[in-house]
Amino acid sequence: VNNTLYWASGFQADDMMISRMDLETNNVAEILNAEDHGLLSPLGIGLDPQNEHIYWSDSEKNSIQRADFTGESITTISEGSLDTPRDIDIFVNEIITSSENISGIPSKIELEQNYPNPFNPSTNISFQLNESELITLSVHDILGRRVKTLINNSRYAIGRHTISFNAGDLSSGVYIYRLETGRSVHTKKLTLIK
Repeated sequence: VNNTLYWASGFQADDMMISRMDLETNNVAEILNAEDHGLLSPLGIGLDPQNEHIYWSDSEKNSIQRADFTGESITTISEGSLDTPRDIDIFVNEIITSSENISGIPSKIELEQNYPNPFNPSTNISFQLNESELITLSVHDILGRRVKTLINNSRYAIGRHTISFNAGDLSSGVYIYRLETGRSVHTKKLTLIK
């Protein structure tokens, strides 16, 4: 997930942990441990990249638990009714019909053409992210001056998102909408006809 490896390790109840490694930098971080998070005996790990959750099975509690990718917001999904769960697979809002894009994660950042276009006075702007990103989405006139900020440096999760844009206070004409992430800038034109 996002070029990151997650794993469970430990030999005794007090040294169990779930860690991650950035595969580009080889930096390792411990995200869940026995002392701070009550981790007893993690056996299987499943990742939900769409909602940025990590799931693990705990053989001591006979439970399945969940936290976000930073190790916060721990939730018990099922406890006591499972007989030593070991493996976890996560499928999120997907029915797998082929090997293409099996994870449901977009392969790249994409800014789609607004719809409808031309429009009066509202249109929808959609974009896809292949990583959780801080993004800014803005609208500019043909000279490049910013006339609207639709998203201002806010974090959006992996996946497809749609934003409604109401241009009721703008004049007819061609405008440019711009998606900025930490890694790239994408632009397209839209046409407002009143």
